[in-house]
Amino acid sequence: MFEQRNLEPRRPPGAGSDTPFVDTQLQKEDPKGEQKRRHGILMECMRDESQRQQEERFQAAIDEDFYDHRQWAVQDAATLIERGQAPLVFNIAKQTIDWLAGMEKRMRKDYKILPREKNDEKGAEIKTQVVKYTDDVNLTQWHRSKAFKQSSISGLSWLEEGINTDPESEIIFSGSEDWRNVFRDSRCRDFAMQEARYLFRR
Repeated sequence: MFEQRNLEPRRPPGAGSDTPFVDTQLQKEDPKGEQKRRHGILMECMRDESQRQQEERFQAAIDEDFYDHRQWAVQDAATLIERGQAPLVFNIAKQTIDWLAGMEKRMRKDYKILPREKNDEKGAEIKTQVVKYTDDVNLTQWHRSKAFKQSSISGLSWLEEGINTDPESEIIFSGSEDWRNVFRDSRCRDFAMQEARYLFRR
């Protein structure tokens, strides 16, 4: 699954000057061929991002290992064991992160939508109840806490809000996603990623 953004401003990674830009609309005479070509370009972009973010993701994985008490390299731990020493770990980082995560949970707040004018009081109260309801049914605060803790450990995590197409579920859903499953446009300088060309979720 991937979210496709506008690919027109830049050429795909590794493309030469003779590579045409991706059309903004599918060609009417051969829509399946155009879709296949666009899909190939997107997959090339995802491979490029996986290589470009390799070191960053490696360091994030090491950070999570440190939190999970795996702070010794295998070779170093084997050397200590051969010398009769135990590879002890005094995990101060875990204590600090757990304290931060606990503070975030203690400081949870409920939304309260305020009216702009006196006539908007009833509408603002209804909106507050709607937001409170969607947060409760989607366990939104738990997803926020999960994403906050992961971002405190590895430096990155993701939240999602969307519309559910399942008629038996709530219309609005909230959730969180592990950083390992998302490849962002690392060349985008916009913090909100409004100008990102793509956002892959695998």
